[in-house]
Amino acid sequence: MDKSQKFHKSMNPGNVTGVVDFWYSSTDFYNQKKYKDSFVNLLKYIDSSIQIPNESSDSFEVIVKHGSVAITIKVEKDNFSIKAPFLTNVEGGSGLALMREISELNFSYLVLAQFSLEGNNFYISYSDSLENSEPYKIYSLFEEICFCSDYYDDYFIDKFNAKFISPPQVNHFTDEEKNQAWDLYQTILKEGIEYSTDFENQRFYGFSLDNLETALLKLDYVIAPQGILGIKLQEIKKDLYAQDSYENISRDIKKKFIEIQSYDRAKFNESMFHTKFFIPIRKRAEIPYIQSFFANTYDDSTDNMANKNFMLAGHSIAFKFYDLFFRNTLPTDIYNFMQMKLEESAGKSWKDVADILYSALDKIMELDPENPSSLSSGVSIKGIFGKISGLFKK
Repeated sequence: MDKSQKFHKSMNPGNVTGVVDFWYSSTDFYNQKKYKDSFVNLLKYIDSSIQIPNESSDSFEVIVKHGSVAITIKVEKDNFSIKAPFLTNVEGGSGLALMREISELNFSYLVLAQFSLEGNNFYISYSDSLENSEPYKIYSLFEEICFCSDYYDDYFIDKFNAKFISPPQVNHFTDEEKNQAWDLYQTILKEGIEYSTDFENQRFYGFSLDNLETALLKLDYVIAPQGILGIKLQEIKKDLYAQDSYENISRDIKKKFIEIQSYDRAKFNESMFHTKFFIPIRKRAEIPYIQSFFANTYDDSTDNMANKNFMLAGHSIAFKFYDLFFRNTLPTDIYNFMQMKLEESAGKSWKDVADILYSALDKIMELDPENPSSLSSGVSIKGIFGKISGLFKK
C-alpha cells in the first residue's frame, strides 16, 4: 500500500470532568484532620459536576455512574461506605462456577473492596472510618471498584448467563449512530486486513503486526466498543504479544479480524453506548509525560527521516499517536492538534505522511511546560491543565 490509511473522527470521546484544585483541597483537609471535607473534595476532584445533597451535614448519600455500574456512596458521621450492585446468581452448576470465579477476584483483582453475596445478589463494597480515607487510598479504592465491576459484569453475563441486579441506565447510540458505527467497524477491520496482507506479501511482518494493532487502537478511538465486544477486542490485543514469530502472530491476529467481521449485529448494537466514567479509564497525561512517551519514537523518526525511510517514520508516528489516545486523556489542545494532523495526513503518500506527522511531533517535543514564552500566544500554561495555544501556529 503506497498511501496511508483513512482517518475517522471519534464517535465516542472520553470525558474528564475533574478539577485539580479539588485534589489539593482534599489532601490539605486530610492533613488538617477535616476528614469529611477531604472526602467531599476528593469526589469533586474525580467529577466536578457531582451533586452532593446536604453537603454541609454530617451525613449524605450520592449515586455515581461508571459505565454500566451505579455506585452508592454514603457518609454517616465519622464513617463512609461504597457499594456497587453487581449480578444476580444463576441456578445449578453455573451458579457454583460463577461463585467460584467471583470469590477468586477477592484474592486477585481486589485489594481493599470485596465481593459479598446477599441473598441471591452479588455486591462489591467497602466501608471504613473517615479517618482512614486518605485521598490516594480512596482514589485507588474507587478505581478497583469501578473497573472490576464494570468489566466483569459483562464478562460473567456472557459466560454464565447471569443477570444484572438492576438494568444499567446507559445512553445507547441512536439507530443512525449504530449504523454508522457498524460501517466504521467493518471499514477499519477490512482496511487492517488488506494492509496486513500487503505487508505480509512483502515479508514486512513487523509492519503487518503493527498495522493490525493500529487497527485495534483505531477501533477504540473511533467507536469505543463497550461490553462483550470491548472485551473481545482487548483479548485480541493481548494476543499481539504472544511468544511466537511476528509472521505467525500476524497471521493469527488477521484470522481473528476475519472472524469478528461476522460479529453478531444485535450484540454489536448492545456494545454501542455513550459512556460516562466516574473514574477516568485513561490516566491524565501532561506535557512532560507526553514528551517522554514520544521520546524514543522521535529519535527513531529523526533518523528515519534523514535516511528517507518515510513509510517507517510515518507509520510509527501514526501508531504512537493512536497508542497515546488509547492509554491517556490529553490536554484538549494537544488532543485536537494530533487529530488534525492525523486527518491531514490520511490517504497521502508515505513521504507526505512522514513530513506532516514528523513536523507535528517535532512541535510537541519543543513545547516547554515551564516557560510560557515558548508559546507564540504568550498564554501561560503553568498548572496541570494549561492551554497550549501556540501549538496551532504555523
